[in-house]
Amino acid sequence: MNFEYTVIPAPTRTKHQKGVKTAVERLAFALEDVINEMAADGWEYLRTETLTVEDKAGRFSKIVEKIETVLVFRRALQERPARRVEAQQAPIEPAREIKPEPKMNMAPAAPKIDDVATAPSLGGVSRD
Repeated sequence: MNFEYTVIPAPTRTKHQKGVKTAVERLAFALEDVINEMAADGWEYLRTETLTVEDKAGRFSKIVEKIETVLVFRRALQERPARRVEAQQAPIEPAREIKPEPKMNMAPAAPKIDDVATAPSLGGVSRD
């Protein structure tokens, strides 16, 4: 089975929810919300990855390494039915009998140069 994958940034801001008190609980609630939204579109949560990214804060500032977190999802590709080649081609006509063409009366081939040089009709001229 083949899959397609999508990667999205993990949520960084959390919403305040009734009954959710700590920052960790709010983060878990935000992740749950994102995972359920993606699952509604057929995506299966696979894993979370933490990556180091080089970034510039401004035009003339130094490059700073930041740690970013992304969520990886996958879903099965739709299996496409195999195309039937026969259905797309024109029907094959039955084989016809091929008759050989009649032989044509052709003049004898011209003599080769070696034959011409030693032929008696040319006065016996030789190539020596």
